[in-house]
Amino acid sequence: MRKMNLPEALTEFVIVHELVHLLVPNHGKLFKGYMSAYLPDWEERQNRLRSLY
Repeated sequence: MRKMNLPEALTEFVIVHELVHLLVPNHGKLFKGYMSAYLPDWEERQNRLRSLY
C-alpha cells in the first residue's frame, strides 16, 4: 500500500468512508446517510480528494 500525504481532512474522509463500508457494502442511500451523519461535509471532501488524482 502506498502512503499518501493527504491533508488531515481528506485522511479523515478516507478513514470514515472505509469504516462506513463495514456497515454498508455499497454507495447507496444508506451509505450516504451514514456518511452525512458522521461527516456532514463528506461530499466536499470527496471532491477535493478526486481533484488530486
